[in-house]
This record gives sequence, structure tokens and C-alpha cells, in this order.
Amino acid sequence: MGSYIKMFLCTTLLLFLSCLVLTQLTRAQDQTPSIVSPGDLELPRPRIVIVGPTGSGKSSLANALLGIDPEHEDSVLFTVCENMDSCTKEISLGIGQWLGKGQNFTVVDSPGFGDSDNQDVVLMKEMTRFLKNDIKTAEVIVLVLGGRETRFNSGLQSVLQQYSTLFGQQWWNHLLVAVSFWEFDQYTIDRRQ
Repeated sequence: MGSYIKMFLCTTLLLFLSCLVLTQLTRAQDQTPSIVSPGDLELPRPRIVIVGPTGSGKSSLANALLGIDPEHEDSVLFTVCENMDSCTKEISLGIGQWLGKGQNFTVVDSPGFGDSDNQDVVLMKEMTRFLKNDIKTAEVIVLVLGGRETRFNSGLQSVLQQYSTLFGQQWWNHLLVAVSFWEFDQYTIDRRQ
């Protein structure tokens, strides 16, 4: 039980520090978010890598972090699909201002685990190559999980174990878990209790 409490406290502290650093990014240039290639320029820090299962909301979160309103489809940087099919087919980098204002930062959107095209092995190899060779370092890795999914299925467990094998146990020190599609109506709150 003690290790779970320690992990929770470490994750909470990481979340607090991540929010503190990112909210302090206030001096900035007025720049429209854009997709870039890793070799195009020095990627600004912080660098946030978003991972998670297909359909969990990774691209939506990436757009939101850049301050992009999802209601204006013409300004969306990362494509968002309305169904559970895999929409993001390759790793994409976006550079823009935190929540649309402040200093520039880098956000990385990635294809999902449990991909509807059954490409998990290929995607894992590409993600590994990208993280090691292109982005090299990231301050935060955000694992996006759909709030409607109540269990860590075997596919997600396998991917997390593979990341631990590839990057060592220290990658957990940079992991932040985000929950999407979490409902706040009274009926759902009562059901969760």
C-alpha cells in the first residue's frame, strides 16, 4: 500500500510542478500554432508527448493545450475523428503558445495503442525511434485514458511494460495521467460513488 501512496504523491507533485512551470510561461511572441518537422528548428521547451489508446482524446488534448477552439475546424492543428477508428496515423509535432498565449512550447501527438488498423508493433517501433532520435527529451509524457474505460486492459499494460523496457523505470517520473470523457452530471457522479 505504501508504494501506491508514494506513486500517487509523486504523480501529484509532478502534476503540480508541470502546471506551475507551464503557467509561468507568460512572455511570448504572438504566433499561430503550426505543425513542424523535428529537423526544422530547435524545438522549444517544455516538450510534451501525448500517448494513449486510440480514441482516448490525444489529438483533442494537443489542440486544447495550444489554445485551439475545437468548434473552429479550420484552425484545428491535429485532426480529430468522431469515431473510434484511428485518425492519427503518424507522429506529429506542434509548436505554439500554452493555451494560446504565453511562451512557445512543443506538443507531440501520437497514434493510439490498440489501433483500429492493428499496427501496434509498427507504431511502437516508430514512437521509439522518434523519441530517441528526433525529440530526444521530453519534460512530460501525458498518458490519456478515456474516462468511460474502467480497467487497464492487457493491451495498455503491454504497451506500458514495453515503454518501461525501452526507456527504463525513470520514464515513470515524467508520466502524467490525463482522463478524458469524464462526465460531471449528477447522475454520473452518484453512480461513481
